[in-house]
Amino acid sequence: AGAVASTLVMAMSVGDPTKKDAVKATTTALVTYRPDLQIHDGTAYVGDNVYNTTGAGQSAAKTVGNGAAATYLIRLYNDGNAADTFKLTGTGGNSRWQVKYVDYSTGTDITGAVTGPGWTTPALGAAKHRLIRLEVTPSAGTAGNTSVSSVLTATSVSDGTKRDAVKATTTCALVRKPDGMIHN
Repeated sequence: AGAVASTLVMAMSVGDPTKKDAVKATTTALVTYRPDLQIHDGTAYVGDNVYNTTGAGQSAAKTVGNGAAATYLIRLYNDGNAADTFKLTGTGGNSRWQVKYVDYSTGTDITGAVTGPGWTTPALGAAKHRLIRLEVTPSAGTAGNTSVSSVLTATSVSDGTKRDAVKATTTCALVRKPDGMIHN
């Protein structure tokens, strides 16, 4: 079901007003649901109108030191033509990497929901968006030059076949520290 618009056109003969006709045209616009995730790569948001579940063509990468957070801004656009809510699911952390998801609008930590059953956004009107902040932090024991990829997926609640994903790849910086010992 979608929006319906009807137009009625009436015609009457100028020479004979008893001769008249009418035609009615009815158009129904189909409702479409479409999440569009975009990630800021440090210069601009990438992934606009790119739809996939791997993050290909809509990814960003950062390198940080142990204990420092790589912060990614993610924008969820409603590319559909009707209001919709979206379920966000994402990669969690582990003993070497802390991963945190925050609803940028409210400052609420939504990590437990995103990495668990999924976090459902408030309703977004057509062409409206919501921001999510992703923070990825390597622990003190994370080896330098190792990486982790965090994938965030948005699924339309109205049409579960419509999904999109972004990918953030974080690398722990390689730090070389001299031991200060003299070897003979």
